[in-house]
Amino acid sequence: MKKDKNNCGACRNVCKKYQSCDQGSCACSAGLTACGDACRNLLTDKKNCGSCGNICSGGSICSAGNCVCPTGTFSYSGVCKNLLKDKNNCGTCGTVCQGNSICSGGSCGCSSGKTLCSDGCYNLNTDSSSCGVCKFQCTGGRSCVEGACVCPGGDVSTTVRWAALALGAPAHALLAKLIAVAMSAPPWRITTQIMGVVATWYVSLHLQSLFCLSHVLQCTGGPTCVGRSCQCPANQKRCGWACMLVDRDTWNCGDCDNRCPEGASCNAGVCKCSTGQTVCSGVCRSLEWDVSNCGTCGRACASGSLCTDGFCDGDVCPEGGIRCSGRCIDQNTDPFNCGRCRNNVGILKLLSSALTFPILLLRRPKTKYSQCYFRIHADL
Repeated sequence: MKKDKNNCGACRNVCKKYQSCDQGSCACSAGLTACGDACRNLLTDKKNCGSCGNICSGGSICSAGNCVCPTGTFSYSGVCKNLLKDKNNCGTCGTVCQGNSICSGGSCGCSSGKTLCSDGCYNLNTDSSSCGVCKFQCTGGRSCVEGACVCPGGDVSTTVRWAALALGAPAHALLAKLIAVAMSAPPWRITTQIMGVVATWYVSLHLQSLFCLSHVLQCTGGPTCVGRSCQCPANQKRCGWACMLVDRDTWNCGDCDNRCPEGASCNAGVCKCSTGQTVCSGVCRSLEWDVSNCGTCGRACASGSLCTDGFCDGDVCPEGGIRCSGRCIDQNTDPFNCGRCRNNVGILKLLSSALTFPILLLRRPKTKYSQCYFRIHADL
């Protein structure tokens, strides 16, 4: 009866699954720990990871008694994310691919034939809301043909296309057009076309009323012609020769040419990083996982090291401390991380057991869990 699982210590005393009979008593097999009425492997059990009742959540797994994200994923706000294909965490935690764009290989991109703009993917040759360049809108019933806004039934000439570009597009886009034509057009056409663009640019800057009344171009970039001048709708602002939604445009947030940091969004005219991110050197970074800004801006982890919860591999807390959410805490006294991370014995438990305070004074607990519990009562 000392070793018989079916008659352990007494007849018909059957040991439970995973238990063995040792000297007439049912006990967990080697490597297992009794949790409630079952034996559990605290090194691999997701519901009892490291200690009984410690559940791994957010897609994490239990490895060597610690809740960790599977290979190829990173922890962000308590959830494991695949940064290579997650549209809401593309390449970096909190980086969102806008509109109909996709996340592939850790970068936001578009399908063939489309260009990535700040709010999604567009075909710059045919899309009237982003014609020729991002955010360049065709108005007055015009459509986008070969990257230029034209009237119904109208023809797309090089002069009209370039003139429209000069009125509404940024300088770098015009330069790109000039280079493209210079490399493909016959020599005798280049000089004439470039002179036409320069002349149009000059007129657009100094004689806007003339173009506002013109039947060729009218107002480009979104403005309408009011009182012999081009004006934007009430909810937009004139930036150069284009109307911009400065309350949401990341290139003109709150005002013209006020560009938001990389990875930030524009909300009500204010640049904001995604939740959990911080601006470091003009770029939104997650201090919880960024190896170049781990825990604080500018703190880089060693080559080959990872940043997890604001700590580089190999970082060690002072004696008695453990790492929780990017900081070292004392698990013996912290009521929100009592004995382990995120084990909260805070205000609700405090209120529900306030009447037990006199008893606690008479019999002070000794375990690390009850020390936290006692401390928050004593602080009253």
